[in-house]
Amino acid sequence: MNRLLKMVGANIKLIRLEKGQTRELFDEMCEIQPTYLGDVERGQRNITRCRLRKLLCGLENLLQR
Repeated sequence: MNRLLKMVGANIKLIRLEKGQTRELFDEMCEIQPTYLGDVERGQRNITRCRLRKLLCGLENLLQR
């Protein structure tokens, strides 16, 4: 599970950085706490389905730009 969390977090961070989005703006877009996003990107936090959906919607918005 820890490996999966790290992989998911790393991919979120990779896409965010490729699109030039700061963590602060991205967490506002996703309506989640900044510390939560940092923990997710480092693979240190379990993600609930609700918050994963918010992150995926944010990533989708970034990819459409």
